Amino acid sequence: MTATATPQPISSPPSGTPPARPNSALRAALLLIGTVLLIGLLVPTGVRLVALATHENQSGLHQITEDVDSVSLRTVATDVQVRYADVDRAEFEFSQNNPGLILRHSVRGGELSIVVERPGRGLGILTPSLSSRGMSNVEVTLPRDSAGADLDLRTTAGDAQLEGDFGGLSVNSTAADVRLAGSADSLRVDSTATDIVARDLAVSGPVRIDMTAGRVNFHGPELPSLINVGTTATDVLFELPAGDYEIRTSTTASTLTQDLSSTVGAERIYEFRSTAGDLHLRERP
Repeated sequence: MTATATPQPISSPPSGTPPARPNSALRAALLLIGTVLLIGLLVPTGVRLVALATHENQSGLHQITEDVDSVSLRTVATDVQVRYADVDRAEFEFSQNNPGLILRHSVRGGELSIVVERPGRGLGILTPSLSSRGMSNVEVTLPRDSAGADLDLRTTAGDAQLEGDFGGLSVNSTAADVRLAGSADSLRVDSTATDIVARDLAVSGPVRIDMTAGRVNFHGPELPSLINVGTTATDVLFELPAGDYEIRTSTTASTLTQDLSSTVGAERIYEFRSTAGDLHLRERP
């Protein structure tokens, strides 16, 4: 005969026991965290909305009274020109053709920093809508006796013309046309969807280029100490003088034309890596 287990009755709380209540400390902590997060979102948004509503047109010539040995530019929807001329101090002229942009500038430790930005960037659905009404423009003029200044440009949706003798030259661009001329101690390019032409740009130090989509034309009258180029979906043309250097190439789904003489074991290493896009290496005429 098989014994059948008798189910045990579910015990219930004694009569008169009050129902369990949520932990009041946990609830207070959650409310506090939610409040802090909400303030963190709303305060920056409010500040930027007020800035957008109250800022004045900042077009005009801005003269710098401090000494400048380097320039940093951060721009959105703005064309940029940098050049040297017969001026006593650094200066720049700003044309605010787009009222949805704000200009900020300062000098610290000899670095002139110029920022042209949208005041509501980076807040998703809380970002105020800023319709494009034209490209703004920044033209920076440096004294000739300050030749060799470092230049760092970061630009989105704007063209740039950089002419002169620079120290370290760095370009980070998206959706831009960039023209370089003159000389530089070094060149660094990190860009997307950009057309870069370095016409007669003499670089004595290293040249490092990382590009996704676009075009690079480099016409160098001088031999850099090093070249390292990595591109995806980019057409690349390098024209270099004859000299003692080793050429290294690596291509995937790319058309390669290599007309430069390469010396295995040379001190100068010029390396080119291309994934999709034409790669042409030629001797400078």
